[in-house]
Amino acid sequence: MSAVECDSLPSAPKPEGSIGKAMEPEMGRLTETDDYPAAVGTASTQCSQADVIIRKVCVHLLPKFFLLTVTSYVDRTNLAFAALTMNDDIHLSSFEYGLGSGLFFFLGYIIFQVPSNLALHRVGARRWLSFIVIAWGIIATLFATMKDVKQFYIFRFLLGSAEGGTMPGMWYTLSLYLSEREMTVAWGWVLVGTALSQVIGAPIAAGLLALDGVGHLHGWQWLFLVEGVLTVLMGIYLAMALASDPSKAYFLAPGERAWLVKRQEAAAGEAARSGAGTVSLAAVKDIRTWHLSAISLLANIPKWGIVFFCPLIIDYILGGARKKSVVALLTAVPFGIAAAVILGNAYHSKATGERRWHVAAPLAFAACALFALAFLLKHSKMGAAFGILLVAAVVWAPDAVVAIWPATFLQGPGAATGIALINTIGSFGGMAGPLIIGAVRGAGGGYFVSMLILAAAAATTSLLAAAFQEPKTLKRRRSGDMAQSVS
Repeated sequence: MSAVECDSLPSAPKPEGSIGKAMEPEMGRLTETDDYPAAVGTASTQCSQADVIIRKVCVHLLPKFFLLTVTSYVDRTNLAFAALTMNDDIHLSSFEYGLGSGLFFFLGYIIFQVPSNLALHRVGARRWLSFIVIAWGIIATLFATMKDVKQFYIFRFLLGSAEGGTMPGMWYTLSLYLSEREMTVAWGWVLVGTALSQVIGAPIAAGLLALDGVGHLHGWQWLFLVEGVLTVLMGIYLAMALASDPSKAYFLAPGERAWLVKRQEAAAGEAARSGAGTVSLAAVKDIRTWHLSAISLLANIPKWGIVFFCPLIIDYILGGARKKSVVALLTAVPFGIAAAVILGNAYHSKATGERRWHVAAPLAFAACALFALAFLLKHSKMGAAFGILLVAAVVWAPDAVVAIWPATFLQGPGAATGIALINTIGSFGGMAGPLIIGAVRGAGGGYFVSMLILAAAAATTSLLAAAFQEPKTLKRRRSGDMAQSVS
């Protein structure tokens, strides 16, 4: 039987289940020389069996990485809920809170991100990811012992240092199993955890804050203790259950493993022949790496500013009269909307094959929403409540699409290096966002000036995204897909 391209065949039956339906694999060429599914007699059945392999991969990896993302962001951002009472208890000013939540965390994150990824390549995803998760879980529990601003800064730095390699490590591990096109939606599912961490974390935080006084501990101390212990348990689970790469995929049959390894090797070879693959040094020299780094940096300013100050902004809108547990619960609403928007944007980007405007348009909308929020916070509390819903939703919307852009021109070692560089530079935006709001509020500017600065950052990012030049091979593939769909 001759080689067959799966995309040219009638649609094979899709496996049941949301993850299976979400993933429509870009299989490449399946031939009789492949170990699996070579025994199958028809091309359409081959593609169907290939779908099953990718579904197994997604069922194994995506729930674990989704939970890991939720765990990471809960531990990273539970500070926003703790701040409702913690800031007064340990005498943190608005500026000191912004400095610790942003600068000190992301300073550690930046310094240790590349070394963490080098360690992952040396020891494997299962060992390294489980190690850093357990480490940051232990650090998270130490927050319950904080007495002053100095300890606050130290613990935030240590937490950022431990978490630095998590997201790039998950991305790289997924890229060992999935094609560039499959990665768009797969990574979208992972990144939904960034928004859902607030949805999940809010009611948990509300319940733990309500334990104030139990065991002679403040509610925020219970928050750090319980969530830190849960993180340690997550790390132990990863150590037992995660398969680092296709050759170690115990959940696949031997023939399935061999086929997946061959497919990924073939994809890497094709990328190298087309010029898309790069070595590590070339990734640093590629102007597109720096372009995406600038996009990531500026996009993170409004994103992380809103994440760390959203509960405090909601408390301000309510006039500080509500119980802090109620404020924590209300924070779940905007981030629930954000989770839906992230997935919807990722699905639409994958369906159309378009990326630039799926990044530029939401950020332009975010700029408008932040500009409006600046005025609404001064003049209309009801309008401000609606404004914070919009802002929280749209500042997260492009995340999955931006995250997959490096895969369009980076492969192999270049991918790991390029992604680490993009994330490292982007982390400076995470430093700046909370610091801008905290510093402006501390100087008496309230939320008005800080929201305008965040709006300017979002608008600039939108323009940069619209100007990003995708590889010509990607554009030709998209045009071919569109022509095929019309015919």
